[in-house]
Amino acid sequence: PVPKETPGEFVLVVDPAHGGDRTGSVGAAGIREKDWVLSLARAIQKAGSSLSPRMEVVLTREADYTLPVRERAAVAGRGRASAYLSLHAARMGREGKRAVNVYTQSYAGMIGGTAGKTVSALDFPLVGGVRKTTLWDFQQFSAIQESARFGEALKKSLSAAREVQEAALRQASLAELAGLTVPAAAVEFEFLGDALAEGVLK
Repeated sequence: PVPKETPGEFVLVVDPAHGGDRTGSVGAAGIREKDWVLSLARAIQKAGSSLSPRMEVVLTREADYTLPVRERAAVAGRGRASAYLSLHAARMGREGKRAVNVYTQSYAGMIGGTAGKTVSALDFPLVGGVRKTTLWDFQQFSAIQESARFGEALKKSLSAAREVQEAALRQASLAELAGLTVPAAAVEFEFLGDALAEGVLK
């Protein structure tokens, strides 16, 4: 899907994880992650269109099929994405709380091949005795800062939801968010296995 050309529009790209032969987690009642997050994505899309005529919600996948990680991020790249949101679901933890984890990209995840490392300006190559950076590098690092603010706003909003008992904001090196130059976050709902939480979207 490619966002329509509408001046001044806020475009949120929502990525329901998995799909097709990639089922993801499965709840005690048989609810599959790929189906639950697709239902949630559709609900977000419906809510977004009713909030403002200037807001458009674009889904990376609109049905149950396999979509490679690169193609998911490409939806944001091809259009005029203002923000990117990846949706995941997992089984509830041992404490039995309906928890939500909001992840934003770490500095390590922004530079290819540096996953698991601490990244600084020293990671850029030396060219003629000068650290070489590009506009894309600056866009990436700017995106990290914007994503942190986006993630904090998501955490605050989700914490207020009655279905959520615990919310956390974390940084990680995530392939699905790598290379994006807009505010981006992945949200994991530890809802599977809880009858109330699994039925929220029904």
